[in-house]
This record gives sequence, C-alpha cells and structure tokens, in this order.
Amino acid sequence: MLLGATSDAAERVELHETATGSDGVSTMRPLPDGLTIQPGETVELKPLGRHLMLLGLKAPLQEGQTLMMQLTFKRAGAVQVPFVAMPVGASAAHAH
Repeated sequence: MLLGATSDAAERVELHETATGSDGVSTMRPLPDGLTIQPGETVELKPLGRHLMLLGLKAPLQEGQTLMMQLTFKRAGAVQVPFVAMPVGASAAHAH
C-alpha cells in the first residue's frame, strides 16, 4: 500500500484520483487512506488518473524537470523515486 509521498520541492504532496462520472464530468479527489497495490500489480501514476499533486511549491517547476520524491509504503517503507514535472492536464502520451 502506498501511504503517501514527500518532496523537497513542495510543502506537501497529496495522492489524488481523477474519475469521470456517468455525466461526463471529471472530478479529482484526494486518497487520504493511501492506494492499495496488490502483490505483483503495477500501478501507473499519471495525469487525469491516479497522481501525486504537489501543493505549496517552494519554487516554480519547469516542464520536463526531474525531481526526487520519497514514496512511503506500508511494508517497504520510504523509497526515493525520480519524477518528471508535467503541466496540469497533460496527457499520459507526453510522459517520459
């Protein structure tokens, strides 16, 4: 289970999920209880799906900039992972 994340680039990092309802309207909601990842399962964090949102940026991010985040897992503990900054609403096709 992914419990949360931190980054030196922001005051806080939240795990969010974007979903589109039957009315076609997309909404974003935080996942305060974390994200369950089953053994052997791969979970992709991407814009307009499950993603990490950086709040309270300490400095502007540049598109394509790589920054390190610390992901905290229930069993594995803290893991350092590089992420590439993408603009809000970017499509996964532009992910690196």
